Formats: sequence, structure tokens, C-alpha cells
Amino acid sequence: MKYPRLREVEEYVLKRDFVSLDELCHTFGKSKNTIRRDVSELVKNGAFEKVYGGVRTIKTPMVIKQSFVDRSAMYQAGKQSIGALAARFVADNDIVFLDSGTTTLHMLPHLAERSNVTLLTNNLHAINFCLEHPNINAISLGGQLNPATASFSSNYSPVDHLENFNIFKAFMAATGVSIEKGATNTVGELAIKKKIMERSDVCYLLVDSSKFDRSALLTYAELSAFHCVVTDTEPPARYLTFFRDNGIQVMMK
Repeated sequence: MKYPRLREVEEYVLKRDFVSLDELCHTFGKSKNTIRRDVSELVKNGAFEKVYGGVRTIKTPMVIKQSFVDRSAMYQAGKQSIGALAARFVADNDIVFLDSGTTTLHMLPHLAERSNVTLLTNNLHAINFCLEHPNINAISLGGQLNPATASFSSNYSPVDHLENFNIFKAFMAATGVSIEKGATNTVGELAIKKKIMERSDVCYLLVDSSKFDRSALLTYAELSAFHCVVTDTEPPARYLTFFRDNGIQVMMK
């Protein structure tokens, strides 16, 4: 925020969903012209909209489920930059989890440059990538991948045996992200994501700009549970405030 009052106005509106201009003028002791300027600044952040006589919060829209192919084609440049940034956190000899999703995949070309990385994943495309990169020790949630035979050994169940893994860093995706609902996803991977968050020393959230102020059906983690958010453009101001207040690092291009 450019100045403390604007942050106070933002928090005041967030708690009430709708506030009239007259109420804001009375509460903050400012003229209507000054409050109108404040409201204009809030609207730029994307979480508010002007309505007749006042301002209100924009309700977080639900995400419509799309196919993997369709999602892969969207926001390619942003996802590539996120993948390159996130890969910087991976060091030689690391043990990392790579979440499913179209954004986390863009880390893979950069991981090929690392030495002796153990990659735990439920991402089929990541496993296929590892067939040609023996420097990455790929472990699927269903077992260990043998690059020589393109087959799996062992028989780990997806969730129960995650208790046996010590993960240094988890790189997580989300279908939608909001301060109120956290990192959200559709049905199918909730238990896995929750357990990975528990078993990882450091958790990174990889989301492009389209994911903010959106939500899917299920919350798998509060935003405060992440140590770092990697994105392509500067998030709305209220997110920057939240990240700062909760000690969350923000990385962007």
C-alpha cells in the first residue's frame, strides 16, 4: 500500500463486504473526493469493485474444471518463468516433491542441470521426463521408476507410505488461490497434497497471475502454510501485505 490509511480502508471493506462512501468518509474523517481516490486505488488491486454509492469486495469465483491439454496451453510464458524461478531453489542432492499440474512441469528442464536430485512425484509427465535424465532419481507415489525398463518397482500406496518420506522441498500447484480459502484444488488429490505439506521442510506455491482471487472445491492448505510463493507478475496489494505479515517470500520475474 502507498500509505497506511489505504491499507486501513482495504481491511475495513474486506470485513464488511460492502461499505458506502459516506460511511468511509465518516469513519476515516476524510472528504468524499479523498475517499473516492482511495476506492479507485483499491479497485486497481482486483479484489474490489465500485458500486452505486460505495465499494464492495468481489466474491472469489469458482474455477471451472478444464482438461490438462487445455490448461497446458494457457499462460505459457508465465508458467515458464515460474518454473525457471522455482528451479533455482533446487540444489544438487536435494529431495523434492513435484506436484501435479501444468505450472510445475516447467521446472523439469532446469532440474536436468542438477546432480543426484531425488524427485518424488505423482506427475506422470514428470516421470516420463525422468526416463531420459538418469541424474534424477524418480519415485512415483506408486513405486520407483526404473529408467532401463520404464517400469515401476515396489508397491507404495499413495498416502499411507508418505509417512516414510523425508522431503526437503515441496513445489505445489493450485487450481485457485485466495487469502480467505487458501490453496485450493479439485477432487482427487486432497489427501496427497495435505500429507506432502506435512512431510516437507519447505513448501513453495507455484501459481500464475490467473490463479489469484479464485477458488476450487477443496482447500488443501492455508496460504500461511507456505514459505514462498513463486508467480509471474506482482500479486494484488492485499496479497503482498498478507505475505509480508506472515513472513512469506515472494519470487516473481
